[in-house]
Amino acid sequence: MKGEKLYDRLVQFSERLDQYLARVIAASYKDPDLVCNPVTSRVPDATSLLFRVVQGGGEADQAPSRMRQFAKVLTFFVKNTGYFIVMLVHALVFRLSHLRFSPAPGNRTGDLIVISTFTMIDRIYPAGRFVDGYFGDLYEILASRKHPHVVLCFLFGDRPWRLIRRLKTYNILAKDPRRFVTEFELLTPWDWLELLGFIFRYPFKVLGLLHRQFGDYDPAFRHELVATLDLVQCQNYLRYLVGRRLNRLTSGKIKVLSWYENQVTDKLLFMGIRDAGINALIYGCQFFIKCPLYANLNPLAAEGEYGALPDVILTSGRPERHEQGQVVFKQGISPRYNYLFTATQIEEKVRRTDRLLVLLTYDIEESRKVIDLVAQYQACNPGKAVSIKLHPNHMLGRPFSYPDDWQTVEESVAELCGQVELVVTSGSSAALEAAVLGCSVVIVGNDNKLTINVMPELGRRQVWDLVFDLAGLEKALDALSLQRRDHLEDIKAFARRYLEMFFTEATEERYVRLFDL
Repeated sequence: MKGEKLYDRLVQFSERLDQYLARVIAASYKDPDLVCNPVTSRVPDATSLLFRVVQGGGEADQAPSRMRQFAKVLTFFVKNTGYFIVMLVHALVFRLSHLRFSPAPGNRTGDLIVISTFTMIDRIYPAGRFVDGYFGDLYEILASRKHPHVVLCFLFGDRPWRLIRRLKTYNILAKDPRRFVTEFELLTPWDWLELLGFIFRYPFKVLGLLHRQFGDYDPAFRHELVATLDLVQCQNYLRYLVGRRLNRLTSGKIKVLSWYENQVTDKLLFMGIRDAGINALIYGCQFFIKCPLYANLNPLAAEGEYGALPDVILTSGRPERHEQGQVVFKQGISPRYNYLFTATQIEEKVRRTDRLLVLLTYDIEESRKVIDLVAQYQACNPGKAVSIKLHPNHMLGRPFSYPDDWQTVEESVAELCGQVELVVTSGSSAALEAAVLGCSVVIVGNDNKLTINVMPELGRRQVWDLVFDLAGLEKALDALSLQRRDHLEDIKAFARRYLEMFFTEATEERYVRLFDL
């Protein structure tokens, strides 16, 4: 099964699988160890369960052999023993650095805002400064209003053995006027022993789930449990331990502002805070565009029964729902997309050149498929001009080859979308951004894994389309070109509608109101 048929089946079965996993979660999430399980995380990048359910048959219907279970358990122990040793080395590197948490004077008992965001070595180290592209002007607003705050710092985004870069990154953060606290400052010797306990316990608890019955998808679920057993990393469990220790920062009320993708690490941090009885209000910030097949981005009510969800979920645009159990959904802000509210392309530059713009994503495999299809299309349409923009992660390595006559561009999406009419991408938030900026968009789907399609059904075949092969690409580009020729005002209206539906301008007033500053 391939192409659009497979995509439609995945969408169809996703909701059914969520109902099944809700039963598994209700039975297992009382134990924080099992929250680490990638299968119940519903993160497509971590598990192939949805594909197994849709495609059916084969090995998924067979119980995993004892020999395979033993091999996976042994691999888990070997890997996680290595991870544990690496964490101890990283703790030593931190101790050698100049970075230390120092609370604001007199604030050991006062209220504190804890910001949980991505602290990536591969962004901080090259820039020589703290880089956070997720919360926008939040830090400046907190400083101007004199709200004590700290950034929860788990460094990642580099090879674990590159210790000098890690040390230098810590020292870069030490010079920053903001306050940072690392896991190594919060954990106690007992926590390290607890982490060793997790390594010993986890595989046996997972194997225990093999004997439970939850519904029709049990055979595929059991197979996936064993298939992913050795992929679990004990570093994730650290978030639970850190959550339990946040009260070491202050005895006052804590307000947690967390970039929230409902990953295993998010759930464990929240559960740790709740299990320790810490007086905290947790905001889950979804200031991004969701893809329907990324089921984890839409939490299940069952996850909230054991404290794995935030108190409030803030969305980039209008929330699809307003309550789920004790969780409140509110319209948030879109700091990463603020430029859309000042761009003038929609009204002033909607008529552009017929050059084709290719926007690559961080996924190398998907980007190569886009390049291949567009190159084939250009070969069938000689003289068609093509511009290509690489993802920032690939600017240095440049792991792609494409025709010599393609123009490599580095301008922002806003600038580029003011120059072209048609955009081809493999699916990312850039697709919706381009549509808001008045472009017509073709998304190239993937036959081998989940297709990232952030576009709503609204405007399909008028503003955008989804394709899987050369024939589909040719048909879509021709049809969308005709739409631009005959229905330009409709395209402009769709662009405004998308902006209203999915994005909210991040103003100081909104920051203050959302987080009660």
